[in-house]
Amino acid sequence: MISEKTSATLRTLMRLVVQKGTAQQADVPGYRVGGKTGTAEKAVGGGYARKALLSSFAGIFPMDDPRYLVFVMIDEPQGIKSTWNYAGGGWTAAPTVADVILRIAPLLGVRPHEEDNGPFQQAAFVIEDSRKKP
Repeated sequence: MISEKTSATLRTLMRLVVQKGTAQQADVPGYRVGGKTGTAEKAVGGGYARKALLSSFAGIFPMDDPRYLVFVMIDEPQGIKSTWNYAGGGWTAAPTVADVILRIAPLLGVRPHEEDNGPFQQAAFVIEDSRKKP
């Protein structure tokens, strides 16, 4: 068991990982996602394979009242041009967690925080939605 102060500190740090750190690809406007990335070289023949990775991201939401955790691990991800050939958890697993949260949060009854959805973000949603319609 940890104290409320320690819990608040950890939640703040995990939120910062998504807001400004290695998991910015996991941010879902309005849902206050926090989390932890992970990248490990796979053990091969008594050593480690530099190109054979396991990448992961554990995303928790909403961070002001954590209720849900989404964990994604990818076995031997490949960096691509859009990730500048990075294959770590922040580039591969974190965006997948964001996609899952975006889809399941409404189904779970988690409403987005309106103050996190400024007018520019709301306008972006309207523009994006209008482009999808024929």
